[in-house]
Amino acid sequence: MRLYKERKLVEMAEVARFNNIKLIIWSNDHNPAHFHAVKKDEYNVNIEIPINGIKSYKDLNILPKGKGSIPRKDLEMISEWIKNKHAIDPSTKVTGLAQLRFAWNINHPEDKI
Repeated sequence: MRLYKERKLVEMAEVARFNNIKLIIWSNDHNPAHFHAVKKDEYNVNIEIPINGIKSYKDLNILPKGKGSIPRKDLEMISEWIKNKHAIDPSTKVTGLAQLRFAWNINHPEDKI
């Protein structure tokens, strides 16, 4: 890791990885609270972290300034990941949404959701 005097150290939290899709939160990112869905050489889109959960991929709000276009099947996989519970250790399962909120709050203590 390199540290530059002139720049703020930027950290990345990889919240999940599945089917070659990475869900990432950057420490220097802007509001509204969002994550990046990244598939190498295909897209890097910003998706707002839902406040009240979601029912389907249609409830996901894709923010402007992303790169590429995310296919519907990938949005469906992301929405299922957000809704379902996942093991974070052998004894604990939490929803993907809870993991996204936690990662945002750790990386943005001044803008908690």
